[in-house]
Amino acid sequence: MLKTNPYLLPMAILMALCSTSMAQRQPKDQLVIFCDGNDECGYKNSAGKVVIPAGKYSYLFTDTFYNTAIVQDPTQGIVAIDRQERILYRVFVFDNGPDSAGIGLYRIYSKGKFGFASLDKVVIPARFDFVYPFSGNCAVYVSGCTFQSDPSGQHVVIKGGKYGYIDQDGKVIKHAAYESATSFENGKATVIYQGKKITLDSHFNEVAVW
Repeated sequence: MLKTNPYLLPMAILMALCSTSMAQRQPKDQLVIFCDGNDECGYKNSAGKVVIPAGKYSYLFTDTFYNTAIVQDPTQGIVAIDRQERILYRVFVFDNGPDSAGIGLYRIYSKGKFGFASLDKVVIPARFDFVYPFSGNCAVYVSGCTFQSDPSGQHVVIKGGKYGYIDQDGKVIKHAAYESATSFENGKATVIYQGKKITLDSHFNEVAVW
């Protein structure tokens, strides 16, 4: 239904997220994608009336537009819009597409800070200098860092700062004190503290020091 685009994998992730949201909130006047003969897409309402004309946005990542949609604006980049087409926040771009949604939350970017949102709403306001995607019940955040795109333009390089962990409500569960930290995988994460590499369990107990 959508034109060929390198964002297909991230789009699929967001569409899955959208399906979860649809089960919770389904207004009767949802908008659906249509595409014209030039392979440009927009949104129509249930009566078939064009609400957002084809080609207004460079790409549409949300197939059924209930309350919020992820679109690529020609000037603002990948953003979330509401039904009045107001920009709610910028979606963090990773691998040339919208960020993948770990535990149903994807990273957003606003005024130089990072947070998390579901498709419907901001869940954790953008107040962190940088965050990594959620893995399990927590995510790594970085305080006091700077970041820039790598040579490929698809990833970012973090410079400086201290690393810690937040929970799904944005509450700091481990203050930023590590020189580096990984996301949890199989119940374990690796951090560097005062030059020592340490393996943590899911309760942040030190189980190995390298």
